[in-house]
Amino acid sequence: MTTPAEPVGAVARHTAYLPRFWDKTQNVREVWRIDWGHPGFTHRTPPEPTADHQPTVIVPARKPAPHRPTTLLRADEIAHSERQIARLTELEARQATVLANTRQALRKHREHLKWARRELAAEIAAVHRLEHAEGASGAGSGSTTPGRNA
Repeated sequence: MTTPAEPVGAVARHTAYLPRFWDKTQNVREVWRIDWGHPGFTHRTPPEPTADHQPTVIVPARKPAPHRPTTLLRADEIAHSERQIARLTELEARQATVLANTRQALRKHREHLKWARRELAAEIAAVHRLEHAEGASGAGSGSTTPGRNA
């Protein structure tokens, strides 16, 4: 088994036999007794490459780019911030226009709703007045359903 400070499991299986992890002064794989298989089944050598298994080789994906000067980084950050401010300011103006239009339409429809309710109330009142007038003048007309014009 490995000591607590050393890699275990799959990390140990795939990195212990890479040259950069070897201690050249001693055979550390013999000391570590790396578990290559199931618990209690230890091998002292890494698995051999086969057609269906190639050992993992850790290499950088690409060469790192050269470092850019801090002045260029800050200039790019400033340019980005200025673009964002311009975009957000324009968005705010568009949204303010849309909000103003929405509020105007809301006022218009609320006023229309008030007018429609007043008109409906006036119509209902007129119907009640007519029914009351018909009821008082034609008490024996034979109408049994109140509120219906025959």
